[in-house]
Amino acid sequence: GQTGVIASALAGESEAGGDGDLFEEIIAACHDNGLLCYAVFSLNAPLGTPLDLTSPSGREEAYAAMSGLVRSYDIDGLILEDAALHSDLPPDYTQYLAYGGGMGMDAYRRHSVTAAVRETIAAAHALRPNLPVGLSAPAVWETAEHTEGGLASDGGQPHSLCGASADTLGWLNSGLFRFALIQNNRLCAYDDASLSFSDVANWWRSSVTNEGVS
Repeated sequence: GQTGVIASALAGESEAGGDGDLFEEIIAACHDNGLLCYAVFSLNAPLGTPLDLTSPSGREEAYAAMSGLVRSYDIDGLILEDAALHSDLPPDYTQYLAYGGGMGMDAYRRHSVTAAVRETIAAAHALRPNLPVGLSAPAVWETAEHTEGGLASDGGQPHSLCGASADTLGWLNSGLFRFALIQNNRLCAYDDASLSFSDVANWWRSSVTNEGVS
């Protein structure tokens, strides 16, 4: 996948079997043919190992990986995915007690992911101020059953806000991203006759109120 190519490139490896850099070759081929090349960056595991985004050290690793990517490759834009707490990492109460300030664990987890998103984008823009950055967002921000304004759904799709502490809708409306790609691949994995991708697309279209987001 695209994220795997980026991770290998950052590690200085080549999947092409030679001394060259595969990702660099892909970018050059795109540019030679008049195409833009956007890199997909996995926020919670940029080099394959899960990062604890509630930890300052984990977020710093994400920033460093982002800086390395932007510094090393002539990409035309970024797509941030996996902007959420990694499912393999349980809540860390030690981190919460050290940095949570009494805001509550759920609020602290959402605050940590948002901080990671903001600062990782800032790391990219410190090197390339005009680099377009977009968000690859899971289909369901939250359901109407749990949160006012959420998507009406009877199925068991993952919910970004409560399930992964990722306020994807809030990030888009606050102007953190220029565009969004809404994932539809996971909808097929859940038995929910009440929900189609058309329903999902219409919800996002009406819910994203920032006119600068496409």
